[in-house]
Amino acid sequence: MAVNSIYCRAYKLRDLKKFEQWPASLEYARKEPKDAADDRAGEVSRPLEDEDVVYVHDTYRVTDGIFVDEDVLFDGSVPEWVEFCRSVLQFAPPAR
Repeated sequence: MAVNSIYCRAYKLRDLKKFEQWPASLEYARKEPKDAADDRAGEVSRPLEDEDVVYVHDTYRVTDGIFVDEDVLFDGSVPEWVEFCRSVLQFAPPAR
């Protein structure tokens, strides 16, 4: 199901991890192509570091890129997350 998002803002992962309910292990780690010398096709997961940039969308979904439906790290569905974004991160998406 496609999620409609018209705005996102970049944050360092370390700032989002201050949220008490942030998942200790992310379901989706950053995907990178396997080494070109490796003849097996596909991608490999690389753990995200505190200094990596991730994106909070106006839907409060967090992604590892600007596209709201790709590389989702956190779905943003809990009210505590919305409050954290507003009060701690000062995240204020424009009105639609």
